[in-house]
Amino acid sequence: MNGKENKSLAKQMELITKAINHVEKPPSIHLCNLQEGVLKPQLEKMGYNFWPVTVHTDSISEVGNLIGKKLIYLSPDA
Repeated sequence: MNGKENKSLAKQMELITKAINHVEKPPSIHLCNLQEGVLKPQLEKMGYNFWPVTVHTDSISEVGNLIGKKLIYLSPDA
């Protein structure tokens, strides 16, 4: 992803985590395929360490198999 897409994804994650703070039974959120690079520093600036998000370096298909559930995923175009 390019820099603009990374910023968009980081902003989406921030908005989602803020929204689920007000939900009685929030969904589990998994951030997949997070590698060292452009996106991780962007998320660190936003304080993602404190978000209710499980971070994986594995791909979305591997994480889906691991947790045994269907996943809904966001794209940079969302």
